[in-house]
Amino acid sequence: MWRTVSSLALLLTLSCGTRQHAHSTRAKEPSASGAAWNTTWDGVRYGSRVVFRERSEAVAPAPPEALGAPYARCDAQLQARGIDLARENGPALETARRLAAHNPAPFDVLVVPGFTPLDLAVPTPELHPEAQARLLRALEDLQAGAAPLVLVTGGNVHPHDTPLNEALEMKRFLLARGVPEARVVIEPCARHSHTNIRNAARFMLSMGLRRALIVTSKDQAYYFGNPRSSSFDGRCLADLGYLVGAFESVDAYRVAFEPSGRALQLGGDPLDP
Repeated sequence: MWRTVSSLALLLTLSCGTRQHAHSTRAKEPSASGAAWNTTWDGVRYGSRVVFRERSEAVAPAPPEALGAPYARCDAQLQARGIDLARENGPALETARRLAAHNPAPFDVLVVPGFTPLDLAVPTPELHPEAQARLLRALEDLQAGAAPLVLVTGGNVHPHDTPLNEALEMKRFLLARGVPEARVVIEPCARHSHTNIRNAARFMLSMGLRRALIVTSKDQAYYFGNPRSSSFDGRCLADLGYLVGAFESVDAYRVAFEPSGRALQLGGDPLDP
């Protein structure tokens, strides 16, 4: 099932917030779910239709602790729940460090936001079926070679006293289906859709990754893929003070994403670092 990913190493520096790629063209056949990726890119544009509304801001090279530092604001919550972020992400970060500057996959990382109903009254010990459906789509994309890594994002969301950490449970779901631990990164703090993506952007910036494919459900894919008309941009501006990056719809369940360097700025919610 799993094919060895060869000739991969990580470009660890950010030059003006942009990783440079040699021009490359590689066509992929549609998957069973209908997804297809046109992998033509020139360092600024990837896919066939991505038009960046907001170029990534120029940012200084990320320090080695860039991934861990943003989580200091919810570190007490993670410790209380026994979540060791360094242990959970260690194997996948080693994979990320081996990624080549010229990643042959269409995307650097798959991003899968968690899902818990807003009106959930009783804590549940297992993932909601919608979250499982998102993961199964991402699993198919991972096996098809769309990206070498998957980042699962979500904290202890609904209700307020739930013991379930979405990212941790999503990782366990993928591992139980044969995904190597070295392919899965957890982001265990975000509690809203816009901070799912903002925190994913922080991970990408810290590792020098530029191209993500968000894999989700139809309603959320529309929300991300049409950020102005759906009010996603407005939510980001209201809560964070900036746009988190640029989006383009790929299909009903998938959205291409490039992060903005502004995602490194802190927001006002102490539990959404």
